Amino acid sequence: MSGTKRKREEQPPEPAAATAAAVAAALIASVLGNDDLLIEILLRLGSPAWFVRAALVCRRWLRLASDPALLRRFRARHPPRVLGLSVCEAYSSPKLFPFPQPPDLAAAARLAGGALETLGREDWVVDCRNGRLLVQNPGDWVDETYAVRSLLHAGRDEDLPPTPYFSVAGGTWRIEYFLLEDDDDPTSCLCLRTLCSRTKARAQFSFLRSGVWSAPRRSALMELSCEAKLRHKLLSGTKIYMITNVRSILVLDLSTATFSLVKLPDGAGRRRSLRFARAQQSGLYLIDAIGYKLRVWLWRGDGAEQWELVDTISVRKACDHLNVRRWKPDDSQSPPVQVVLVGDNAEFVIFELVASGIVCYMQLGNRVVEKVAWRLLEKFGPYAHPVTMVWPPIFPKLDKASEEH
Repeated sequence: MSGTKRKREEQPPEPAAATAAAVAAALIASVLGNDDLLIEILLRLGSPAWFVRAALVCRRWLRLASDPALLRRFRARHPPRVLGLSVCEAYSSPKLFPFPQPPDLAAAARLAGGALETLGREDWVVDCRNGRLLVQNPGDWVDETYAVRSLLHAGRDEDLPPTPYFSVAGGTWRIEYFLLEDDDDPTSCLCLRTLCSRTKARAQFSFLRSGVWSAPRRSALMELSCEAKLRHKLLSGTKIYMITNVRSILVLDLSTATFSLVKLPDGAGRRRSLRFARAQQSGLYLIDAIGYKLRVWLWRGDGAEQWELVDTISVRKACDHLNVRRWKPDDSQSPPVQVVLVGDNAEFVIFELVASGIVCYMQLGNRVVEKVAWRLLEKFGPYAHPVTMVWPPIFPKLDKASEEH
């Protein structure tokens, strides 16, 4: 009896801190060891930068984080952040007009800004898509050249070969270039020439893929009911959408080289406050401003005759925390809200409060509004392109030896 008692006295009691630590470690292991719970944690990370850092923990986390299904869910919660706008001022090289960023994205913004600052005075950014810049160097009118620059690898430019010969008979043709969505070929793009003369429209175009331009194709002549001017153009899938000044959108189907017309929604705002964006599957988003409201319309593409109003947003309510002092412009003809840019799939919108000059960035999914600039339209006009985080995130690749262990 005394021997048993002595043994108990000789064994020190287990510290409470060690017990608590062991319990906590067991709980953490039970959570992080469960794929479903770990996925829910990864979905709640604030940005793709943190997402990539989480993937570096171990091979299992990398496998989960790089799963396409999880990436789709993550993007729905956290659309790619706009780092700033690519802008061109007179007599200066293109630059990044930066937006305020959280600390984890500051390095990405600096990298994008550095890629733009090394361009020359005569260079002009004509398109920006998912980490790629399409840059025009005018030179002499007949010697203008184009190159694709990576925002991730400054100085790694890829020059485009000269475009094939296009017939320029029949009037003044306007030439424009658009980057294609092609992950395997960063230089893939479209060269489009449009002619809109009085009540007729025609187009010629060629695709650049794998460094070779396709033979030029010429569209059929489109007869318009009245004289039209082509404004903003958007490449989405195999179609080019062009806003006209006659309350319609001219659509060029690149697969059939034919034109068609889509009427704007009834009651759509002024053309100056209209912008459109690519829809995820097919069709088109249109954002307009009426008074102090933003409206989001969806046209679903082939076979659809009607626009669907999918959202209406009160700008004054969304911007209440900004303490805006002036809402009504002095000029009665100016709209109080003007749409500047819209992101793909209508994930974000950049708009300007005309009276105060405040430029706002809104994520349409949660309607969170941030003040990002001032007097943007006055400074740069419509010649600005949003520079966003690259999507999907670039994950490290495992070598064969790592995959086996």
